[in-house]
Amino acid sequence: MGGFIKLLTAYLPNETKISMLDQWKLKELQALRGRVDFTCPICRKTVILKLGSKKIWHFAHKKEENCKLHLESESNYHLQGKIDIYHWLKNQGYQAALEVYLPIINQRPDILLKKDSKLFAIEFQCSSVPLANIQKRNRGYKQIGITPIWILGANRLRRKTSDTYHVESIEWEMMIESGIKLQLIYYCPEAKKWALLQNIISYSSKKALANLKVYPYKEVTYSLLFQSPISQVPLKNWLTIRKQWRKHLPLNQRNLLMKNYYHLLYQRKVPLSLFPLEAGWPTPYHYQLECSPLIWQTFFLLNCLEYQPLFKSISFTFFYQWLLTFIHSNRLLIRFEEKPLIKKMLIFYLDWLCEVGLLSKESDFGKIYTKLKPITIPSSLEEAIQYDAKCLPLFINTFRRIN
Repeated sequence: MGGFIKLLTAYLPNETKISMLDQWKLKELQALRGRVDFTCPICRKTVILKLGSKKIWHFAHKKEENCKLHLESESNYHLQGKIDIYHWLKNQGYQAALEVYLPIINQRPDILLKKDSKLFAIEFQCSSVPLANIQKRNRGYKQIGITPIWILGANRLRRKTSDTYHVESIEWEMMIESGIKLQLIYYCPEAKKWALLQNIISYSSKKALANLKVYPYKEVTYSLLFQSPISQVPLKNWLTIRKQWRKHLPLNQRNLLMKNYYHLLYQRKVPLSLFPLEAGWPTPYHYQLECSPLIWQTFFLLNCLEYQPLFKSISFTFFYQWLLTFIHSNRLLIRFEEKPLIKKMLIFYLDWLCEVGLLSKESDFGKIYTKLKPITIPSSLEEAIQYDAKCLPLFINTFRRIN
């Protein structure tokens, strides 16, 4: 909220910028506070120097005044994390500056980093904010040639099982991409530890499989954080997830997509537990869609591919146009607003259908496919579970080849 943000920097009357990260003594700051006024680096209104014994020393606007830059309130957890990350960068010899206001886009990153003649805006995000705010900040930085880097507070790391995690919509906007490998960076200023959530694979709107690595604060370098993760496909529990889908898929009729999904299976006289064997595989780039791979792939198989005759050539363009229409008609959210990723997602899924013998690819250049056999609807839950177990090693090997 504007007017209640905490600042670590402020201006003196002579335009000297001072920082609470400098080596100040309490008596020095108390004396300085008694002699001069401090102003906000952003709006230039008077700010008050807070020198409490329990909270981190900082500047704050007067209660009746608002800063023109609206930021969420910063907790001590956030301030300490920002301080730790700043010192961590400086100790490695990087050029870093705290709370640099960028008037052309009216934004102020926590830390502005210069590395190899490039600028990076480092944001330490601990609280939940609207998705639109994160998207706006990302667009603003990119607009002026600055690369945004998001580091999440470890208070946002929500583990469900050994390799299952809760991932919010805003966190998908903060992903670090290395090819098809996705990573989130977390830092805990209380435990002084880094956590890297790597090889993230989305399997629902807010759930993902991933590998977690934890490091002490001082043992991590900048280059280690951003090197490409080792390929470790976190799919050892995928059969458990598929069994849950077959046995306990929630009946959420308020969700338009799920309502349409249940209606589709009802029309085809397919029990919920016996969805197509070829559906529900988390292919690369699936994270682009905010829905389960089970849902869109079942629609693709039953509403598109089923109606194509055997041994007839089908163009990739036909499949792609069908998918875009499906996304639009079901009002699905596309993450990152980049349709090329949707295209890649579909290519990988079609390649998977070739692996299991449902399709063959006639031409790599022209992307022409042929349907070789009908879609497989299992006759029983036991058959479905057996087939899932048979396909999983093949899927993991396919995924590893892509990585």
